[in-house]
Amino acid sequence: MIKLTDEFVWSVAPDKQSFEAAQKLAKRFISHGASGRALWGKIGGSAATPYSTMVDIRSEFAYRCSCPSHKLPCKHVLALALCRAAIPEYKDDEPQAVVDWLAARDERAEKRQKKALEAATPEGDASQNDAPDKSAPKLRASAKREARVDAGVELIQTQLEDVVRLGLGSSEVNSPEFWNRLSRRMIDAQTPGLLRFVGNAYALLNGGEAGRERLLGQLGKLALLLEAYRRIDDAPEDFASEIRQALGYTVPQAEVLASGERVEGVWLALGRKVVSARAGQLFVACDWFLNLETRRFAQYLQFSHALTRARAIFPDRFPVASLYEGTMRFWPGTLKLRALFETPPKSIQKTSNCHIKASLDRFFRRIPDYQARAPWIQSIPAFLDDVVVRPHIRRDGASCVREWRVVSSSGLSAPALSVDGNDSTLVGYYSATWRAPCSLFAEWNGREFFVFSLWNGQGFFRLYNSL
Repeated sequence: MIKLTDEFVWSVAPDKQSFEAAQKLAKRFISHGASGRALWGKIGGSAATPYSTMVDIRSEFAYRCSCPSHKLPCKHVLALALCRAAIPEYKDDEPQAVVDWLAARDERAEKRQKKALEAATPEGDASQNDAPDKSAPKLRASAKREARVDAGVELIQTQLEDVVRLGLGSSEVNSPEFWNRLSRRMIDAQTPGLLRFVGNAYALLNGGEAGRERLLGQLGKLALLLEAYRRIDDAPEDFASEIRQALGYTVPQAEVLASGERVEGVWLALGRKVVSARAGQLFVACDWFLNLETRRFAQYLQFSHALTRARAIFPDRFPVASLYEGTMRFWPGTLKLRALFETPPKSIQKTSNCHIKASLDRFFRRIPDYQARAPWIQSIPAFLDDVVVRPHIRRDGASCVREWRVVSSSGLSAPALSVDGNDSTLVGYYSATWRAPCSLFAEWNGREFFVFSLWNGQGFFRLYNSL
């Protein structure tokens, strides 16, 4: 068991200010207790309900606090440790929440240890090998990152519970600082996937009724991802890989080229979108391809560090409707959408027509399959045939709002938006599909289609003037 003293608490404090704040808070706990394994307590803060704080004192100084502080450990954890240092003899029955937390930590630690031993020990008797273990530093770094991710997942889970309890209309949830603090903690936890969600949440909160409705859907998907991560050690390898990539773990390209699923054939370039990340300093180009033989979608990503989108430079360009012959290697996972070319593809020609039997009705029937493989999926690629783009007048209270819809020959329809956000582009598509149905490629986000490109009898129309 860790011996808690003022000196020890000082040594684990992130800075002097946190330690001094903890000294003042040590006497302000509403309730606190300790056992031979853990400390726990509740203390008032800026939130409407007290913060819940726990500390594991068995062999390492591990902790959990429901506060949104980006400093680790936070002042509440330090204050709880100072309580134990001041009154070392008290011993209480552990609350069920503490028992469950410690049990979950023990289970994860046991599974990680077993996995690390399996990864570090080659087949045969490794004990006879006297050479130094070169994989040990990598395993230690991996374990350290997993501990950070665990802390980030536990924190955002607690914050989600606060959002549900307080409601989207509460002043605390609508405060920019609430989400800014959470963003900083996700950076500390090395979970860029969760950071992207947090970055979008505040914008959705300020997007009116429609934005809040979308945020509720995002919260549901995030809850599924967090629950999946809690059970990742029991998941099949493909599903576990999908979970890690959703959180932000990367798989090196060299590993993908060596062992990724290999698909050959002729690939049709469907279109590109460019999005920004990391406060607009990193830009990502997403090119979509369709294998004309297997009907397999492939998502090809390129990254560029720039201050503006206009300065973002991507080395590979794939004009819409171009055909390429080559072999794609796919990232591991259950979806297996992201891929890269094994070698530079051979450009064949451009196509003026692209008739693939893929109805809107059939696409919606396939959505549950995508959701079953990754319930938190944000967008699904869709190649639709025999559809038109039409304006639709929707009543919003006393006023009328024009929106665009993709309409199939059977009468099924769904809202449509332009990937570049330009309404005049959809006006052009409306003109292109006025006389006859067409084929188009889009991403479906669960509410509407973001249209990339369109084919009709006279040729193709590029929706996005990509870099």
